[in-house]
Formats: sequence, structure tokens, C-alpha cells
Amino acid sequence: MRNRRGIWLLPPIAIGGGIAVWLISTAEPPGRVAEQERSVVARTTKAELAPIRTVIRGYGDVEAARSWEATSEVAGSIVWRHPELEAGNVLLQGTQVLQIDPTTYELAFAQAEADLAALDADIAQIDVDQVNTHRLLALEENRLELAETALERIRNLVERGAASQSALDEQERATLQVRRSVTELHNALQLIPGRRNRLDALVAHTVAILARAKRDLEKTGIVVPFDVRVASVRVEQHQFVAEGQPLLTADDIGQAEITPRSYRPGRRRYPDRKCRRDRGRPGRRFPARSDLVAASPGLGFEIGGQSANSAETVVSILRGFLIGLVGIYVVLSFQFRSYVEPVVVMLSIPLAFIGVVLGHLVMGYNISMPSLIGAASLAGIVVNNAILLVQVIKRHASEGMDLARAAGDASRERFRPILMSVSTTMMGLIPLLLETRTQAQTLKPLVISVAFGLFSATVLVLIVLPAFYAILGDFGLAQGASGSHQTRSRERGSIAE
Repeated sequence: MRNRRGIWLLPPIAIGGGIAVWLISTAEPPGRVAEQERSVVARTTKAELAPIRTVIRGYGDVEAARSWEATSEVAGSIVWRHPELEAGNVLLQGTQVLQIDPTTYELAFAQAEADLAALDADIAQIDVDQVNTHRLLALEENRLELAETALERIRNLVERGAASQSALDEQERATLQVRRSVTELHNALQLIPGRRNRLDALVAHTVAILARAKRDLEKTGIVVPFDVRVASVRVEQHQFVAEGQPLLTADDIGQAEITPRSYRPGRRRYPDRKCRRDRGRPGRRFPARSDLVAASPGLGFEIGGQSANSAETVVSILRGFLIGLVGIYVVLSFQFRSYVEPVVVMLSIPLAFIGVVLGHLVMGYNISMPSLIGAASLAGIVVNNAILLVQVIKRHASEGMDLARAAGDASRERFRPILMSVSTTMMGLIPLLLETRTQAQTLKPLVISVAFGLFSATVLVLIVLPAFYAILGDFGLAQGASGSHQTRSRERGSIAE
């Protein structure tokens, strides 16, 4: 029994070793340069400065090195539009092309200035009150000293019988009144710092509102940042624009990027980047690169820049995706102890790719590098539901149930748990999927791949996988098929009897 279990480990290990050998053998070796010693007679030449006129002639497609897209940062109506703001016209740096109605922001700026002036007046009033309170406190303290001296003198007279008790009571009431005034002035002085701090906080808040109003007022004018050629204009005069709405797009005329094309006089011009179909003669293609190099001595080709980086990234993603598929197959073969059932589980991966393509079509996005990354990450996500579904099918089949019926019952039993788990994941991706800000646009293709791929894989796995497993059972390739055949034969025997 142990020997049979060991035999199951040999094919996955052999497959993994073969893939490792293939990856190592296809890797490019480091370049080697043969160095040979040689003796060269040195000659000395005096270099003299001379003007040289450099002339470069080339043929290619010219594109702007950078583009400018004007976006409204404030809301309002377009009250002025430059008369030259039309597609194809050239506008110089610093030219104002649009003016959004500044009335609302001017009123907000004036209101913030008025509030700030009122707060400054309140602070000045508090300073005056503080000075006056100090003066009154000094006077009241002098009165208190005089009142206490008089009170002490009347007490001595009352003890000697030279003054009446009513005079003593009257002086005590006057002394208490003066003490009360002194205490109230002390309390007023203690409250002044708190009032001052509150006004300082209001001043800081008003200054922030004033700065924001000034910034919004400055943003009502759309000014060209560099010399441009207008590509498209998306607004008209008197049109209301919302915050974040695109207004116009333009291309820089100061710098350009050129995609070179090979050309020789008297010969057909061939693009050096791609071989496209000749529109004049359907079915005929431009010659291959090797033929073009042979026909044009000294001509060489090299793909670089963004195209080379993109191709390298795609190859890396595909290599990692292939390694991931092999790893998934090895793990599933250990789990199911079968070489066929892992293929059934991994059937959910191409079903997810259907959702990736449809999701990009529905959302209006092209398949880009983030889309490929999201599609590759689906391989380890969508197999989870398929694993559970196959486990339930095998459990029903082991109990003696017909394989086709076991597949149908398993799909119905796992429908609600699978739907709940996928729904929670989808709810977490929906906010980013519906995000319209510019910062989120680079991540949306990845989210589209994951969300739509997961949804399509979930829906199709519940339908396609049980049917495919039942078909394999009819051919005797799935575990539990023999038990189902025996059950059906027993049923036929009982019917015959």
C-alpha cells in the first residue's frame, strides 16, 4: 500500500523537474566578450575647434511628448471663452482660455474677509477691556483698604462707647460691597484669556476659509501651462461645469516623440516595428525582418522603450502563471489522489477568463498589464469553490448515489454557501470598481478582472463542472464512477427480476 502511494508522487515530481530544466535551458546566458591583446601604433593629432552643422533626416510617426488635459477644479458656468479656443489652433504659454463664473467665490472671499475683520475688532475690544479692568481693580483695591481701615477704627470706637452699633453695621456692609467688587473684577480678568483663545481659534478657522476662497477664486481661470496645439474642446460658453469635469485636451508643440520608419529612395517603405497587411493587395504581407535586413545592408532592428518593457513583463507574467498552474495541479493531485480530477477543478480557470474579457467589454476598458495581473491571480482563487464541489460529488458517489445525480445534488447543496462567499468578496470590490477619480484608474482593470472573472467562474462552475464530472464518470475516468455503474447495474437487475 505504501509503495502505491509512493508511485503517485513520481509523476508530479517528474513534471516539476522537467519544467525547471526547461526554464533553466531557455534562460539567456550572460554575454561573453573575447579580449585579445594587440599592439597599435599611437598617432597624435591636434584637434582644432570647427563649426559643424548637424543635419538629421528621418521618417516616422510624430506624436506629442506630453499632453495637457484641463479639468475643472471648481463648479460654475463658463462666462468667457477664448475666441481662438478651437481644435487645431496653437495657444502660447500663459494664455487664459476659459473663465468660470467667479461671483460665488468672490462673495465667499469677501465674507471671509469681513468675518476676519470682525474677529480682529473683538480681539482689540478684549485688549481694551483687560486694560480697563486692571485699572478698576486697582481703584477698588484702594477703596477696600480705606474701607477696612475705617471699619477697624469704628470697631475701636464702639468698644470705648464713642460710636453706635448701627454705625459699625453700616461700615461692615460698605466693606463687604467693596470686597465683592474686587472679587468680580478678579473673576473678569481670569475669563479674558479663555475668550481670547476662543477668538484666536475663530481667527485661524476664518483664515483657512479665506485661503480656500482665494484658491477657488484663482482656479476659476484656466490658463495654458505651455505652448500647445488644441486637440479637443468639450465645453461651450454659458455651459455649467461640475468639479472634476474635463474641459479640453491639448498637445505640447515644444517637444515631440518620433517612431522611426526605415526608408530608402526607390524602394518600398516598411515600418520597422510591425508587419501589417498590405491594404492594396489583400492577403499579401510585408517581408519578414530577416528579408528586410538582407535587402537593406547595414539596417538593423531593435525593440526598446515601453514596448520592450511591456513584452518582458508579459513574458514574466506568463511564466509565473504557468508555474502556478503546475503547482496547483501538483497540490490537487495529492489531495484527490488522481490525475484526472485536478483537471476538472482547474476547468474553472478558463471559465474565469471568460468573465475577464466580458468585464472589460462591459466597462469599456482595454486589456492592459494590470488586467493580466488580475487574470493571473484568479487561478488560485476560483479553484476553491470547484474543490468543495468535487468533494461533495465524491462523497455522494461514495454513498452509492448515481454519479449524475450526485453531481446535481452537490451543485444544489453548495449553491448558497458559494454564493454567499463570492458575494462578500464582490461587495468589497464594488467601491473601487465604481470609483471615478483619476488616481483609481490604474487599478480598475485589475479589479475588473478579479470581480468579473470571479463572478463568471462562480456561475459557470455550478453548471459546467458537475456536467463535466458526470461525463468523465460515464467514461470511467472519475472516482466513484465504478460505484455508480454498480448501482445502476443492480437497479437494472432488480427491474429485470
